[in-house]
Amino acid sequence: MYRIRRVYRTKPGEAGNVAKLVYAQAKIYRDSGHRSDFTVSYNGYTLPGEQNIVILEWTDDKIMSPGRQGNNIPKEAMEAG
Repeated sequence: MYRIRRVYRTKPGEAGNVAKLVYAQAKIYRDSGHRSDFTVSYNGYTLPGEQNIVILEWTDDKIMSPGRQGNNIPKEAMEAG
């Protein structure tokens, strides 16, 4: 089992907005069966540590490229962000 993490670095003050977009897109992937349950977290100046950062995490049995042959990326996910 793998824990997969995507890290997005944002412009100052935009972490909350980016987190909302990442959440919406990840939910579409989960609901269409492409991903397991996930978490989205961000730091927009309220916690110690790196700021202006959004983190998306989920688990999977394999690490697979989204561009792999035969993978049909949901159209809604592309439109969401």
